[in-house]
Amino acid sequence: MDPNQPTPQPQPVQQPVSPVAQQLPTQPATRQPNMPAFMYPQGNLPDQAPVPKKSRKGLMAIVAILLVLVIGGVAALVLGKKDTSSNSSGGSSNQTNSQTSASASDATYKLTDNVKLTAAPTIIQGSLGEGWSTDTANQGLNGIVHGSGCKMYFTQSTERTSTETSDQSATDVLVQSMIDDLKKTGTVSDEQTGSVKLRVDGSTDTIEFEQVTMTYATDLTEHKVITTLRSVDGYTIGTRFYCPTSAFSTGLNQQVLEALTVKLPKESN
Repeated sequence: MDPNQPTPQPQPVQQPVSPVAQQLPTQPATRQPNMPAFMYPQGNLPDQAPVPKKSRKGLMAIVAILLVLVIGGVAALVLGKKDTSSNSSGGSSNQTNSQTSASASDATYKLTDNVKLTAAPTIIQGSLGEGWSTDTANQGLNGIVHGSGCKMYFTQSTERTSTETSDQSATDVLVQSMIDDLKKTGTVSDEQTGSVKLRVDGSTDTIEFEQVTMTYATDLTEHKVITTLRSVDGYTIGTRFYCPTSAFSTGLNQQVLEALTVKLPKESN
């Protein structure tokens, strides 16, 4: 070889290119829509750059803030429901209290309630209905009369009957005298023991009295009924009911009694 001639450089060997490779694009690969990530084995997708550490910290902070907000919202919602339920229960209890106080104003004072009277009870005319009117002509006693000829007269004691002794009040004596007089001329056809509730004047209260009713048939034309009403602490009311036989019925005396109203100063224990 001629030393003056340059040494020939080896030529790169060109690999044959397949027809399929000749059709592929030469620009850098970019992610195509709907292309799975596993088709890019290098790790990072061609169109995505590695996320810096600072950006990761910021993203984590945002996520933490969102979590705090979500948890706070849930807690507020739960507390709000509890407050609503407590308010509703409080409202129901207030409603119950108002109902209780309302029912207390419509109290029925029973014999077992030991209601103390501050004065003698006085019967006044109640809602007796059509046909009844007041009458004080008979011995000056309070009374009511009906167009059918029925009459009721009543009196009340100004002192209590002693519950420890056999002492009788003025009304007890009066009632007993009426009974004694009736026994001379008639016979007892019926005797009932029970109670009756009379309305208290000026309120919706009622008070229960012990009731002993004795019916006398003196003749074929008239019935006479003696009723004794006694309060729990000894006050007594006596009533005399006269009614023609043609107008008399067993329940009429009771109906009249229940229609009466009591003027009753009272105090409850």
